[in-house]
Amino acid sequence: MVVLSLVVAGLVGIEVLVRYITFSPQLWVEELCLFIVFWYYFAGAVYATYKRSHISGGIMNMVFRTKPKVQEGIHLVAAATSLVLSGFFAVLAFQQFAYSLQTNPRTIHLLLPLAYSRLALSVGFSLMIIYFLAELIASIRSLKGLPAIMAPWSKQ
Repeated sequence: MVVLSLVVAGLVGIEVLVRYITFSPQLWVEELCLFIVFWYYFAGAVYATYKRSHISGGIMNMVFRTKPKVQEGIHLVAAATSLVLSGFFAVLAFQQFAYSLQTNPRTIHLLLPLAYSRLALSVGFSLMIIYFLAELIASIRSLKGLPAIMAPWSKQ
């Protein structure tokens, strides 16, 4: 993510410099940033899922702070919901990628195939499925009173 951030910042810097020298925008920079930003966004989403720092309903922990089983049940439902939604979006993303491969849309200036920027969705959601599945398994084990399996991405 750091490398992608630096590349985008460098491209924008080059764009600004060239714009002041030539007095015309270089639209190829925007096209290239499209690819990088897709991958950057989904790398960030996967990393947040990996670290379990994605958006969560933390207020429920405060409401049910004296009822740990209810909290564990809520975590289980949240993990299952996230897993199902990620699976659904992964299927849609793959269909969009496959359609893009068939129709072969391209950017205007660099003629880059848009399918490969859209591949970031399929890869990102597929990785999120793995992490949400691990979180669901951990929630099930916790609810059953089994010892936790510590994963590298676990906050515990």
